[in-house]
Amino acid sequence: MQRELRARPLTTVKLMVHLVFGLDDDADAAAKDLRKAGYIVHQTSAADRCRYGLTDHDLIEAVIVVPDDEGITDAVLLEVETIIRPHGGFFYELSEIDDGYIPFERKTTPPL
Repeated sequence: MQRELRARPLTTVKLMVHLVFGLDDDADAAAKDLRKAGYIVHQTSAADRCRYGLTDHDLIEAVIVVPDDEGITDAVLLEVETIIRPHGGFFYELSEIDDGYIPFERKTTPPL
């Protein structure tokens, strides 16, 4: 008697990594490299920086959909750190987001 194997449906989670760059850092190159790695990248414009009072910083929110597996957040953080470190950026926050996510619409901003 053969036993039928059924694959569990793959569940995914959408993660957003909030990154901070000084204006002397290369946020544009980091954004390009994050896109190459499969992230959807939202970067503050000069007008956004003024609106948020970030005259000397640039922000990136990088979004990726990944399997909902144990350890996936550590893997995403390691990948992002490897990408942004040569460009001078640093990690501020990682959070799970839903389909209603709006870039940079948050209750808190990084302490700078």
